Amino acid sequence: MTLLPQDLAVASEVYPEIQKAGGEIVGFMPDPPEDVKAMVERTGVKFPMLADPDAAVADAFGLLHADAVPGKNLGRPAVLFVRADGTVAGSFQPANYRCSVTPQELRDGFAGAVTSP
Repeated sequence: MTLLPQDLAVASEVYPEIQKAGGEIVGFMPDPPEDVKAMVERTGVKFPMLADPDAAVADAFGLLHADAVPGKNLGRPAVLFVRADGTVAGSFQPANYRCSVTPQELRDGFAGAVTSP
């Protein structure tokens, strides 16, 4: 999931439930590794966070926003629900980047990823 700051709290809230059900949350941010590490230490996020400074992960999942900032490509905020076999079962991609995912949307998306063929 490409995370906005407000999404960290939501994902952290449901993370124990997702893990207990056999799932995982992995976040990625368009920042250098040292900045992501500092953010994890500052916020206490418990799930894995990846640095995606060149937007390669965002591009691989079709979430690239070319020239989001003049001269820089960034990933669009999104949550992807990925099955154990690596295929995407669904996603949450707000039209407005200021919209955040809710705890229930994460629960429902994960449940759908687990139960969908």
